[in-house]
Amino acid sequence: MTRDDVLAALNGIIDPCSVRAGLPAGLADMGLITELRIAPRPEGLSIQVEVTVTELGCFMIIPFEGAVRDAIGALPGVADVAVDVKADPNWSEDRLSDTYRSRLRILRSRRRSMLSPPAGHSVAS
Repeated sequence: MTRDDVLAALNGIIDPCSVRAGLPAGLADMGLITELRIAPRPEGLSIQVEVTVTELGCFMIIPFEGAVRDAIGALPGVADVAVDVKADPNWSEDRLSDTYRSRLRILRSRRRSMLSPPAGHSVAS
């Protein structure tokens, strides 16, 4: 079991804000995993995860905790999972994965082009 395996499992948990933005993304791609520790133990792996949300007061704090526990606990060789979910007022799009940020940039560009009048046309006032 590698760190990438755990992050892939966490990316299976979709952040509802990303869905609302029109481009669903998992917790890792959204930059919501702030800490991940994997420790081998005789009985199996012990995994500690710290998760944040994108804004204070986000209602996903409790659902994320259960979803993270379930997703990681289902991985082979995992003996125990500790999850800490915190609201981080400093989350920003800088935390997005490079791949997701690129996809989001393309989506936003397409949306802007749909809102812009065609070249040579003016908007009536």
